Amino acid sequence: MAAPKKNLPDLMRGDSREYKMLFKDDAGVPIDISNTTMWSTLKVAQSDPDPGVLQKSVVFPADADSQAGIGYLKWEPADTEDLEPGVKYWYDFQ
Repeated sequence: MAAPKKNLPDLMRGDSREYKMLFKDDAGVPIDISNTTMWSTLKVAQSDPDPGVLQKSVVFPADADSQAGIGYLKWEPADTEDLEPGVKYWYDFQ
């Protein structure tokens, strides 16, 4: 599911960025995400085919953070080198 179009003004071409996420069930209890794969995608238009401008996956390790529902996604400078200044992107995490 794509999120609403959002400008990422603090993300510049060639930047690295780490995002920390917390996964919970409907009751608010953290979900063990150990060995689970998550994909992130940035697109100029929601209808653009994958992989869009940026697509990256991460497999969460079997560690204490993952068992507590905490996961990290890191974009490296090579991942963001094609971002265009001032463009608003659709983003999606699956």
